[in-house]
Amino acid sequence: MTKRKIYISGPMTGKTNLNFPAFHAAAESLKEVWIPVNPAENFGGRQDLGRETYMRADVRLLSDCDAIALLSGWRESRGARLEYLVAQEMGLEVIHQVSDRWWSNQAPNETPAWVAMAPVNTMILTPLEA
Repeated sequence: MTKRKIYISGPMTGKTNLNFPAFHAAAESLKEVWIPVNPAENFGGRQDLGRETYMRADVRLLSDCDAIALLSGWRESRGARLEYLVAQEMGLEVIHQVSDRWWSNQAPNETPAWVAMAPVNTMILTPLEA
């Protein structure tokens, strides 16, 4: 089976080290089944560019993905909320991180039917077939 791309979205602004460790941990846990697209790796990890520069790059990356992985705390992030809305409009699969587990809904544009996935630290995550 061909791996699909998944964009990692979550809070950065105001977090220690821009929350990069959480993004890298998520990428590591997803890479067995998905091709993670990690915005913490944009621009070689630089943290000195304007917000608009990062958001433009992030939306371009997201638009080339099949799914979005939402890190814990994403609702408190203006950028992650925007990325979620873009993903919804594009019909991407949505994966949520809740505690130490990933959860997915198969129909992102409908009322979620939640399906439990393996714990993040023992990831056996299979992309859901459309």
